Amino acid sequence: MNAPATFESFLLLDGEKKIIVEKDTKVPNAVVFTISKEDHTLANMLRAQLLKDPEVIFAGYKIPHPLEHKVILRVQTAGHEYSPINAMENAIKDLIFEMDIKLMNYQRCEQCRIFNDDMLLFENATSARTSVNMISNYAKNILAKLSLMRDKVELCDFRIDINDKQFLCHKFLLIATSDYFKAMFNGNMNESQSNHVELKGFENSSHGVESMINFCYSGSLQITFDNIDQLLHAATHLQIKHAIDLCSEFLIESCSINNCIDIYKIADFYSLTNVLDTVHLFISKNFLSLMFHAREQFEQLTYEQIYQELSSDTLEMNTYNEYDLFIMTCTWIEANRIEREKYAIDLFKLIRFMLMTPERLCDHVRKHELININEQSRKLVEDALCYYASPNRQPLLNDIQCQIRNEPVLVAIGEIELFTLNTTLDRWETLCQAPLEENYPYPFSAITVNNYLYVLGTCRSSSEEYKSCYRFSARTCEWTKLQNLLHDRSRFAAVHIDKYIYIMGGFEGFKRTTRIYVNTIERYSIEHDQWESFSTDGPQLSSLAACTYNNSIYLGGGKNGQWSKIADFYCFSIDKRQLERRASMLNARTTHAFHIFDDKILAIGGFDDDGNGMLSIESYDIHSDQWTILTSIPGAISKTWPQSLGTVNRRIYISVFHTSNSFIVMQEGYFFDLDTQQWIKAPVVHERARYCPTVQLRFPKKFLRSMQTNSISSLGATSNNILLMNS
Repeated sequence: MNAPATFESFLLLDGEKKIIVEKDTKVPNAVVFTISKEDHTLANMLRAQLLKDPEVIFAGYKIPHPLEHKVILRVQTAGHEYSPINAMENAIKDLIFEMDIKLMNYQRCEQCRIFNDDMLLFENATSARTSVNMISNYAKNILAKLSLMRDKVELCDFRIDINDKQFLCHKFLLIATSDYFKAMFNGNMNESQSNHVELKGFENSSHGVESMINFCYSGSLQITFDNIDQLLHAATHLQIKHAIDLCSEFLIESCSINNCIDIYKIADFYSLTNVLDTVHLFISKNFLSLMFHAREQFEQLTYEQIYQELSSDTLEMNTYNEYDLFIMTCTWIEANRIEREKYAIDLFKLIRFMLMTPERLCDHVRKHELININEQSRKLVEDALCYYASPNRQPLLNDIQCQIRNEPVLVAIGEIELFTLNTTLDRWETLCQAPLEENYPYPFSAITVNNYLYVLGTCRSSSEEYKSCYRFSARTCEWTKLQNLLHDRSRFAAVHIDKYIYIMGGFEGFKRTTRIYVNTIERYSIEHDQWESFSTDGPQLSSLAACTYNNSIYLGGGKNGQWSKIADFYCFSIDKRQLERRASMLNARTTHAFHIFDDKILAIGGFDDDGNGMLSIESYDIHSDQWTILTSIPGAISKTWPQSLGTVNRRIYISVFHTSNSFIVMQEGYFFDLDTQQWIKAPVVHERARYCPTVQLRFPKKFLRSMQTNSISSLGATSNNILLMNS
């Protein structure tokens, strides 16, 4: 009934100390240790370990009462230079070391037991395990022992002097961990023959070197922002790579919006390449947030950093816009105007004023002091205002000032809507509706002009001819009705050169039993929204492909007047208005596409003369007038049919389906990377965009996110994203 609670045998109470050290006044050079919450187990091991020390002349313990969980241990040493406290510390360290050895032996025995059991189970009749990888704390224990040896001069062979401090160590360990000492001891330097060295360059503090020496013996570092500079100073000076790596890891993990510039400066000073790359990506991702949430850090950016971020086409804007970029650029200049005003015009050239609203330009930007001190700056704003004053000229402007900051995405022009390829979710998604009706299977043509989409030769209703034309702005997501084509035609090709769009080939109408081929070339003035007849020397072909190179139109393939697929290839000179024949393609193909890469024309997809899908991509060298096979579609069989073709950046997209007995048995999508010459799996094109044209466009990031979020709910209802404007 009088027994204390069980927890009192191991749990320290409030204010209770684990060890109390008292000097024994009755015996010289003796100390009494009172250890709470322990019993004979620990006391007996400590006593035995202490008695192994030749400097200890007495070690004994007692337990005052069986119900009192404490041990009273008395230790006496031979001399004053080696106190009982020193003896106790060494005994504890040696005891820990011996316990580790016992644990290691136990683990080894356990592994051997498991190994012996496993040896009874042969994997097969001819092979058996002949070795086992053993894991122990051997290296850690050796380092701990070596570190203890530093307390005694006779057990060390080298000394490092810094200011008024001396550090004992071992040469072989310095050679193994530091390239600096490795070169010192293995070379012809005087220090290689000496038992000490005095390190220069650490007059302010020896903490960094002391930490590096301790690191050599332990492999661990205590890193904080208060000592990181001293640690890196010592680690880079002594060339201790593992310590540098630990400091780099600490900087990367500690990077935040409130210290990223400080970390960048540290990494730059000590040439920490991996930290610089990581912090640079962090700054790019949070560039605008720096200004609005960590202004002190933002104002420390260098001109080169500001310039690089403003130059980026993929700058992460989040909820910000170009006007915010302008404000933060002005803020950075004004933080040190005397030194930074000279950079104003170079930075303003990178601000995309044409993406701001006219109201912002007139009410705020045009009146800003930094804009008005320079004629070039004023002209940038005036050009942006002119851009809005002449909407018909906007598609003609291929200038950095009006380029949307985002990667181009693949867009498929479906029957009544646009689809975009979401590479993050790896699927096609509805982008917005289009002012088209079902035109299956795509008698119309579609091209892009400086990030504007032109859909040509559509039919709004069964009573209309195939003449309707529309323009789509990726920046505003607005559709604009354009003037109709001069001729009712379908299955034609379209290209863009300078201020005009040219269309050629095709036949009148679409669902007619008698096809009348059109040999005229029509030209559309983008600025004046007007079609005109350009030449009567056009090809009498339908379902052909075309592209442009150096003010010439290259066209070929398709079907001729006898409804036969051909491999003919032509060059039409805009200046001469003349059609010239070139080397024929290697294969006759129709409903294919031409794309230019690296001064070569690629013929992609289509169908052969027997109506089977074309399984190869051909390459035409413009200078040598020669066709070669570039690659073949992976997994293609004789009944493989291309559904959709397009390019984005330097990748070719193709969606195909395989048939058996007129049934679709499998659909696949691929990207062909022109740099690596590799095929990559991609999502199959949306079912409502099969056989439809595919182009690349740049959209504002926030618009693309909102459109993809609302795409499902917008279908089936009148979309607010459509705006038809009669020109």
